[in-house]
Amino acid sequence: TCKMPDKGPTWLDCLMKIDREDKSSRLFGMYMKVEAPLHVYERGIVEFNLTNAIWEHRMTFPDSQIVFPHGHPFKHHDADGEYFYFAGGMPNTRVPATVKDILDPTRYEAYTCLTQSNKVLPVVRRDNKNELSFSWTTNGPVLSDGLAQKLIQAGKLAPEEMPGLIDIETGKRIYAHHGSVYYNAYLCKYVMVISQSMGRSM
Repeated sequence: TCKMPDKGPTWLDCLMKIDREDKSSRLFGMYMKVEAPLHVYERGIVEFNLTNAIWEHRMTFPDSQIVFPHGHPFKHHDADGEYFYFAGGMPNTRVPATVKDILDPTRYEAYTCLTQSNKVLPVVRRDNKNELSFSWTTNGPVLSDGLAQKLIQAGKLAPEEMPGLIDIETGKRIYAHHGSVYYNAYLCKYVMVISQSMGRSM
């Protein structure tokens, strides 16, 4: 948590460290203002002031924002450039790893097959083989479990197209609640650790 004005507690997530040329660092995070019963009514970006040891407001996401970061970020450089990927269950949101982009709401992208529309549900994108067409975009929400269920009920998505992980021992679907992804130098691979939503211990 961090101290922020207005009612309710302030949650803190998505801590991002930017290294500068003089070897100093800047630390950013996403804040969420919460009111009962756990309703998030505002999201934005804060920066940690090292001198005063406080979080300072830098940007508020507009009410029209479609893509939000969520979860522990990891930095990865690929053909598109260097990005922070946010592993809030699955690493399907990202933002370019620069101060300018972190503070720009229009630079956050989702890896999704959905396009936002003026209707109740977003449009499902498909290719010429009628398979789901995923890409990085700023104009569509993440295909979450809850949204997938609504699209299935509306006949826009087949049950077997619902995203998620499969338990290799039981064949049952695993619903990711929260997690983290980091590079393992020994394995030379990225490793994801998640907590399961509604798992067998419930």
